[in-house]
Amino acid sequence: MIRKDRSTRPYSLPSARLRRLQVLCLASITFIKSARDMYYKLIRTKAEGNAVAGKLYRTSHYVNKRTGFLVERLHYICDTLENADYLIPALIYKVQVTQSPRFKRPLPILVQVPGRTGIRFHRGTVPEHSKGCILVSAEKEKLLTARWLKEQHKHEETRIEFCRAEQ
Repeated sequence: MIRKDRSTRPYSLPSARLRRLQVLCLASITFIKSARDMYYKLIRTKAEGNAVAGKLYRTSHYVNKRTGFLVERLHYICDTLENADYLIPALIYKVQVTQSPRFKRPLPILVQVPGRTGIRFHRGTVPEHSKGCILVSAEKEKLLTARWLKEQHKHEETRIEFCRAEQ
């Protein structure tokens, strides 16, 4: 990247410090593989008793033209609820929509959860409705299933990152 500078030299390259910061910024979100992939983030916000509340966001990334840094923008989708006794590790998982044998309808499922299978997004209102699954309201379950099913055909992969809220 060459930019015009007010110094005596008409053109100069960005400083080494700026290049290092850009590399660090890119390294902090290494899970970005392709512009066609869709990424979501579930931020676990608070725990009370055996309930862990969270918020689900769709993420988008862009390069800030002024600084040159890669910026993550979060778009709120819905609130979530998990059972604290069965929490899955805070990692990045691939999401697919498949037919659920238990619920007899297509539901989003997390793929390659360490030591677990069948972790889905489904409706529920209390943590006892879940043994590791992520609970959402009935309306949001339909919205998420429809959105992720559409993205499954349109994009290479849909991924979701689980993390704790910054304190």
